[in-house]
Amino acid sequence: MKSSFLGLSVGLLGLASVASAETGFIIMGDSGTGKEPQYRVAASMLDTCQQNQCDFVLGLGDNIYEYGPWSKTDAQFQSKFEDPYKDFDIPFFMVQGNHDNSLIIPGDGGFNQRGFHEVRYTEFSSRWRMPNRYYAFDADAQNALFVGYDSNPQNAYLPAIFSPYWWPNGKYVKEQKAWIQQTLAGSDATWKFAFAHHPYMTNGHHGKDPLLQGKKPYRSFVQEALCDQVDFIFTGHEHALEILDAHQDDCGNTRQAVSGAAAKNSGKRVSDEFNTIWDSYDKQWGYMHGAINGSQFTLTAYVVNEAGETTQAFQRVFNK
Repeated sequence: MKSSFLGLSVGLLGLASVASAETGFIIMGDSGTGKEPQYRVAASMLDTCQQNQCDFVLGLGDNIYEYGPWSKTDAQFQSKFEDPYKDFDIPFFMVQGNHDNSLIIPGDGGFNQRGFHEVRYTEFSSRWRMPNRYYAFDADAQNALFVGYDSNPQNAYLPAIFSPYWWPNGKYVKEQKAWIQQTLAGSDATWKFAFAHHPYMTNGHHGKDPLLQGKKPYRSFVQEALCDQVDFIFTGHEHALEILDAHQDDCGNTRQAVSGAAAKNSGKRVSDEFNTIWDSYDKQWGYMHGAINGSQFTLTAYVVNEAGETTQAFQRVFNK
C-alpha cells in the first residue's frame, strides 16, 4: 500500500498534518456493520490503495451500527472497525453520524453524549482518528485543508431532549459554525474540503426527511459556514453514491459528493431536483478515491457487486 503518512498532532480544535508528494485518500461512509458487505468493500478499498496513492481514509459517519458504542472500549470497535480494516496501515479520519448517537430508535441521533465514546476511542487505536467531534487537518505537500464537522445535532430525529446545548440552533452548533468560519478564513490552502455525515443536497430518499439536508436549520448552517468556501463537501447517510454539480441551491462553487455505501446499499433515488454529474443507485456497494496533484483534483468512484467484483464507475479531473 502506498502511503507517506507522517503522524497526527492535534489539539482539541487544532490542526494536524499529513504530508506526501501526492495526496490520495479513500472516501467512504455508513460502514460499521461488521457484516460481509463491509469486508467486501474493505477488500476492494485495499486493492485500490495498492494501485493508487492512499495516505488516509475519510470515514463519513455511522461508524458503529445500529446504536453506536456503549463505551470508549466497546467491543464493537473491534468487530465493526478494527477487524474489517486490519490490513490498512493508514489513518482513518472519522466523523459522527446519526447511528453513532442513537437514543431510543436506531439512528434517531438524540443522544449526543454517546458520540464522545468515539472521540475517546482515538487513544486506543492505531488507525482511528477523531480528536474531537469537529476538527481539521492539513495535507501540507498539496496545500490542502480538510475540515471534519459534526452534522448530527442539526439533523437528529429526536433533537437533544436532555439539553438545549445540542439543539439544532443551540450553543454547540453556533460554536461549531464560528470555528469552521474562522478556520476556513484563516487558511490559504489551494484546496479546501469538508466532510461530515449528512448531505446538504441529495436526490435520494433522505432528501425528503423533514429536518434533514436542504431544510432549516442544516441548510443555513451549511450555507453560512461552507458554501462557496470549500471546493467539495463529502458526506454519507444516503446508502448510495452521488456526485452533484456546483452552482445549485445557493451553494456557489462548492461541489458535493455522497459516499454512503461502504456496508449498505439501500439508497433510493426519489427525485431529480439537483443536477448530478454521476450517481449510482443500483443496489451496489462502493466508495470513492480522491487524488490531489497541484492544481488538479481527481475524483474516482468504485462500485462493488455481491461477488466482490469492483468496477471503476466514474472518474473526473477537476481543475483550479
